[in-house]
Amino acid sequence: ETQAGKLVELKDLDEVLIRDVGNKIKETGKWPMVIDVSSQASVFLRYLDTNYVNVCNGSNMDPNKLRRSILGAFRYGKPVVVDFMDVDMLDEVEKGFDVIQPNLWKDLMSKEILKNENYLKLVRKDDGKDYEPNNFQDARVAKFNFILLTASRDPDERLVEMTTPLRIKIQQ
Repeated sequence: ETQAGKLVELKDLDEVLIRDVGNKIKETGKWPMVIDVSSQASVFLRYLDTNYVNVCNGSNMDPNKLRRSILGAFRYGKPVVVDFMDVDMLDEVEKGFDVIQPNLWKDLMSKEILKNENYLKLVRKDDGKDYEPNNFQDARVAKFNFILLTASRDPDERLVEMTTPLRIKIQQ
């Protein structure tokens, strides 16, 4: 049986996923999805400077907290990691994002949010001075990354289609 995803060793995750040496992920035009049944990539990504969102955690999925996680990643040039754990919740997650702004999930996945500073539509009046439009620097915005993570052996086919899947090679 063929499993989705290019095989990657955990030790190469920084080079392949975070630094994208050779621009292999960038050239696909899609965000990466890490498939890791061992959940070691989850630990690695949580210890990096990322805005980590666990879709099974109600407080992580709180619309205002989720909005601030995405906005902060643009503002400070960080990845947002959306961890699906081993749960098939794509529809619920999409709805959770779309509560913040209609079609937000689609705009993120299609990278439409990167065009014409569309991410600024996420700013609210009470976000404070840090989030005023002139505080978003192009160099930091360019470092924004949206990484999906799953511990499911066979993730939702729709997720596979809309991402560049990387499968963590399990050491025997």
